[in-house]
Amino acid sequence: MSEFDILAVVTGFLTIALVLWFGWQNRPGSAAEVSRTIVDAAETAEVLVSAAEQLWLSGKLPKEGRFPYVLNRLVAEFPAINQQQLEATIEAAVYWLKLSSENR
Repeated sequence: MSEFDILAVVTGFLTIALVLWFGWQNRPGSAAEVSRTIVDAAETAEVLVSAAEQLWLSGKLPKEGRFPYVLNRLVAEFPAINQQQLEATIEAAVYWLKLSSENR
């Protein structure tokens, strides 16, 4: 094995070790924390969906930019929640926004 190969292997192991260590450090402490994070994400999604709608109505955000606007902010705010769950949270927030506007 050359020095380069040894360096590549050591670097790979260190990278994996750091990823695992950061994951361990950022794990939820309890089911209550997980639940609270999910509720926080849902509440934040409702606010962001309303904000995106207002930005679109005012001409400050293109129609097709609403979903990415919300998703990017949720990903930044809740990195522990996977993207598919955040997308579902956005869809639910959109549903409730539409439902509330129909009942006015």
